[in-house]
Amino acid sequence: MKHLHINLFLVIFSLAIFSCNNAASSQKANSNLATATGIENNGMLYKGIIMGDASLLMCGVGKKSNSEEKDALLVKTNKNGIVWSKFIGTEGIEECFNFVTSNIKGNILALGYQKQENNNTLLINLLDNDGKVKWSTASINCNGMENPQGVILSDESIMIAARNAHPDPSNTNVINILKLDASGNLVWSKQIESVIGVVKMIYSNNTVKLVCKQKGVFLDYSLNEKYHNFPYFTLTEEGEVFSSANLLTPKSPNSAAEMFDAYETNMGDIVLGGYTFNDLSPNRALSLLCFDLNGVKKWAKRFDFPQESMAKSIDFDGVNNLLVWGDGYGKGEMFYFTKIDLKDGNAVSASSLKTANTKQVRSIVSKGDDYWLCWDNTNQFAWSASDKNGSLAVAQTKENPKVVDIQCRRKESNYKTIPADFKLNTLAINSSDANLSSKKL
Repeated sequence: MKHLHINLFLVIFSLAIFSCNNAASSQKANSNLATATGIENNGMLYKGIIMGDASLLMCGVGKKSNSEEKDALLVKTNKNGIVWSKFIGTEGIEECFNFVTSNIKGNILALGYQKQENNNTLLINLLDNDGKVKWSTASINCNGMENPQGVILSDESIMIAARNAHPDPSNTNVINILKLDASGNLVWSKQIESVIGVVKMIYSNNTVKLVCKQKGVFLDYSLNEKYHNFPYFTLTEEGEVFSSANLLTPKSPNSAAEMFDAYETNMGDIVLGGYTFNDLSPNRALSLLCFDLNGVKKWAKRFDFPQESMAKSIDFDGVNNLLVWGDGYGKGEMFYFTKIDLKDGNAVSASSLKTANTKQVRSIVSKGDDYWLCWDNTNQFAWSASDKNGSLAVAQTKENPKVVDIQCRRKESNYKTIPADFKLNTLAINSSDANLSSKKL
C-alpha cells in the first residue's frame, strides 16, 4: 500500500470447478478457457466485491490520463464489459480506496486515505449504485492506509474500525471504532486499547464481529511486526463489546503468524487465513484457523507448499468447501488456490500457477456458479468470468502440500470500548467519469 508507484494489475479469473487441473489438462481444454479482459491504468487496485446484481466492483487508486494526479478509483464491470468507471478525489490531493463494501440496496461504502503531509487521513465515502458520491467525510484520528474496515448496518448507518493515527508508535496500540448516521454525521467514537490493527469486520444478525491483531510478546514495535494474538470481538450496533477472546498461535522467538482475511461460515464459525512460520517449516506456510462462536478452536491447519505461501482471501463455494486464494508475497511469482473441507480443514484440492511480474493476490469472490480471482501485476488489471464449467485462463499445476496441524488456543480477555472525542471533517469530493476502456488480453 505504501508503494503507490507500483503499477497495478488486477486479474480476475472466474473459477467454479475449483479442482486442480494440471498444466496439460488446462491447456488441452482451450475451448473452455475463460477470456481475460484488461485495462491499462497506472496505479494499484486493492479489492474486489460481488454486487447484488452479480457485477464485480473494484477499488483502488489510478492516475488520470495526461496528468500526474492520483485519485481513488472505482470500476464496476460484468461479463459484458465495463459498466462504469469513476475517479473520486479532490484537486491536487492524492486519494485511494483500499476497502469497499455494499448493501442490498446497492449503496457503496468506500474507505481509504487522503494523503496529507503528516498523516494518512481516513477517507469515508458513501456512493450510490452508479458511483455518484452521496456524501464524503474524513477523520484525522484514523490511519486510512492500514486496512480500515466498515459495514453498512440495517438502518443505513455506518460502523467503521481503523487503526489509530499517531506519529508516536507507543500511541498506535489502539483501534478506533466510529459510527456515522446515514447522512455521514458522527454518532459516536470509541477506542479499544492494546490492539494494533484490524483484520476483518463482519456484520450479521444485527451484531458486528471484529477480528484484530495484537503485537507479539517477543518483539518491539516495527513496521514488520509479527503477530501471535488475534483478539476477536462481538459488538453491539452501539459499539459495546459483549464477548471477546484472544485467538492465540504458538509463540517462540523464531515463530511468526499473520492473518490477512477472516470469513464467517453459515454456522457462525470464524475462519482466519494467512500464514504461520516456525522452526519446523522452512517457509511461511498458508494457514487457516477455525474457531467457534466462543473462540474455541475447531481445527487449524498449515499447508506447506514447496515455496512460501500465504492465504490472502477466503470465500465459500456454496456447498461444503472454502475457497482460498493466496500468494508468496511477491516471492517466486507463485499464486496458490486451495479448496478446503469446511468440516475438518483438510485440503480437497490444491494447485498453483506462475505468471510474470506478479505482485499480490487481492480477492476471491463468488456468487452462484461464478468465481472471480483478483490479483495485481504491472501496468494493467484484467478480469474474466465463467460459469461452473469454465476453467482458468492460464495453466494450473497440481500441488500436494504437506498438511500440518497447528497448535492454537483461546485465552480469556477483558477488552472494552472507551469513549473517544473525535470529529469528522466534511469533504467536497465528487466523482468524475474515468472513461476507461477494456481490451482482450
